[in-house]
Amino acid sequence: MKPVIYAFLSATLAFSSSYATAANSDVINISGTEYETGLHKALYQVKERQYAEAFPELLKYAKYGDKYAQNIVGTYLIDGLGTEENVFEGLVWLGVALEQRETKWKKNYEALTANLTAEQKNAVEQKTAEYKEKYGSQAQFISCRMQQEKTGSNLRVHRCHKIRDTSDQVKVRVYN
Repeated sequence: MKPVIYAFLSATLAFSSSYATAANSDVINISGTEYETGLHKALYQVKERQYAEAFPELLKYAKYGDKYAQNIVGTYLIDGLGTEENVFEGLVWLGVALEQRETKWKKNYEALTANLTAEQKNAVEQKTAEYKEKYGSQAQFISCRMQQEKTGSNLRVHRCHKIRDTSDQVKVRVYN
């Protein structure tokens, strides 16, 4: 009898926690043009080394699921550019960004995590999994697939992009 009760309690807790997560978020639509304009402005600030101005916008887009923004936010957090240094949080964002299978990003992540203890790696992996539930491809309406590079070669690369509807709107899940 006790195993049945424990199984029921586990199922109930799992359901209520997933419901709580869903209840704390809203899905909004943003014009694709508005979305791209804001992201490109933040990326321009990165190029111009305006780290403090770029970081808040990049963090917003990282939370919207943009893989480039997630990678840059992770790097900024590790290096303390435009924000306070937070290596743990930076590694978590870099881990989320790896949904886009960029070889350079993966090598960088592996180099940064190579000397972590098993306990530290486990903590980073657990937090990364939590972030993927909120800011990963599936949660943030992102499509990741192989596509041909724009350079004119036949090289195919893995890219992640916001899914646009027929009226050029993108969906974003925001958390309260």
